[in-house]
Amino acid sequence: MIRSLYVLLFAAIAGLVSCTSTLRPTEPQHAWVRSHYGTDKDIDKGYTLFIANCSGCHSLPRPSAYSDSTWAVVFPEMREKSKLSDHDADLVLAYISSASALAKAH
Repeated sequence: MIRSLYVLLFAAIAGLVSCTSTLRPTEPQHAWVRSHYGTDKDIDKGYTLFIANCSGCHSLPRPSAYSDSTWAVVFPEMREKSKLSDHDADLVLAYISSASALAKAH
């Protein structure tokens, strides 16, 4: 019984790690953020906040799976539920926006 629980836990952690590694910010995302925000916002921290706050309630969506208009509706509600500060929400939104925009461009 205990061994089965460990196997299940390991499988869940392995799945989360493999999923999150494909979501990591890329250099093109950093460049997109610099060009749109005029600064190099810490989208790596935005990514970390996205993983930590969003995976607690549901599976992580790929940021590119939704349009900017959909994120504009969904993100404020999720932000409120996760109780992100204004600064942290800004970082998560920069991460999501950059991933979404670059996926559409390719």
